Order: sequence, then structure tokens, then C-alpha cells
Amino acid sequence: MTEKEFLKSIGKEDYIFPYFRNKKEALKKVKENGYSLRYCPDSLMDKDVILEAVKGNGYSLQYCPESLMDKDIIMEAVKENGYSLQYCPKSLMDKDIVMEAVKENGYSLQFCPDSIMDKDIIMEAVKKNGYLLQYCPKSIMDKDIILEAIKEDEDSLQYVKPSFFKK
Repeated sequence: MTEKEFLKSIGKEDYIFPYFRNKKEALKKVKENGYSLRYCPDSLMDKDVILEAVKGNGYSLQYCPESLMDKDIIMEAVKENGYSLQYCPKSLMDKDIVMEAVKENGYSLQFCPDSIMDKDIIMEAVKKNGYLLQYCPKSIMDKDIILEAIKEDEDSLQYVKPSFFKK
């Protein structure tokens, strides 16, 4: 249960944390700690406040209402922490966002839909960590990707089905 849900459950949904009385205070607080976006009332949440929060802590993207998310906000979040890609709605995800997330943290590859994933994204990930070959769709996997992955970590070969070599 989030703090907002808790406050609603006890009939105090209109409670405003002392440091979120106005936009200026909200901006100051999220600049100090991006994660504090979770306490920001919806009435003060706008693009400026959200951008400031995700620049400081990409994980704060999870507290951003989907209706306020856009490419700029998501891009800032994944630049700060690629793993925040998990909070990006699939409808707003594109190759640029995924590539930026993978550059920052290769493990964010696991949150990339197959429809967006391509050889460039996979190569970026496996160059950093061959283990990430496990997230490569079989339809994309090729000799170059496999070689790049095992160059980084030879144990990544375990993610290649033996039938691949019979082609």
C-alpha cells in the first residue's frame, strides 16, 4: 500500500506533506531527493516537477502518472538509471529510449518488448555483459551477437540453443 493509498484509506487523502505546499517547494524537494516525488500531490505534479525528480532518481518514474509521461521524462529517467525502463508504459517505449536505458544499464534489456528489440540494442547490451544474451529473442540472434557475447563472457554460450549451430 502506498502512502497515498494509506491516507485515502483513513480519510486523509487531502493531506499534504509539509514540504509540498506549492510548486516551488515541490521542485526544491524533488531536486534534493528525486524519490520524494512519491509524496507529491497530484495537484502539484507537472512536467517540471517530474523532470527534476527523474533527473535525480530515475526510479521516481514509477510515481509519475502515465497521463503526464512523455518521451522527455522517460529519457531523463533512463539516462539516470536504465533500470527505470521497467516503469515506462509499452505504448511510450521506442528504440531511442530502450537504447539509452541499455547504455546506462544493460539489464534493462529484460523490459524491452520484442517488437522494439533489434540487433543494435542487443549488441549494445552483450558488449557490456555477455550474460544478457539470455534476453535476445531467437529471431534476432545471429553469429555476430553470439560472438560479441562470448567475447565478453564465454559462459553466455549457455543461452544459445544447440540447434542454432545446425543451420
